[in-house]
Amino acid sequence: MENNKEVLLKLQNFLNEVSRTGEVWTLENEVGFATTQSTIYADNEGKPVNKLCFWESKERALEVSTVEWKTYQPTSFPLGEFLEQWCVGIANQGYHIELNMGKDFVGYEAHPLELAMIIIEKLNEENASVPLQNYMSLQDFHDQLKQALS
Repeated sequence: MENNKEVLLKLQNFLNEVSRTGEVWTLENEVGFATTQSTIYADNEGKPVNKLCFWESKERALEVSTVEWKTYQPTSFPLGEFLEQWCVGIANQGYHIELNMGKDFVGYEAHPLELAMIIIEKLNEENASVPLQNYMSLQDFHDQLKQALS
């Protein structure tokens, strides 16, 4: 099992790379996307929360596609789409997100709206931006996320 420092490093690596490339990766097959269950969080009925898995690069995603997800192929999409459509949609489904999971199936787990805020804060730190379809700006999106989480 990885320690907390290694898990936080997975988050930092993800943030650095996706803010640089503007791209997020997942694994997909004809049935759907790579998912797993939380070993940390449970729903109101005590069942593990489902998680969708994402990586900072194609290479990272391929590391685990040889293990349990060998029938899956890496696929990417723009960071703005990940923030607006994936994070919000996943949150509405009650899922969490797992970032940069390794062969040991340990990564950084987060609530999707909290992760979206973390990513926006990283982009703001770097004076970077991503195109958004449903919000006037990253700040507008951040403000709405903050309101939704309070």
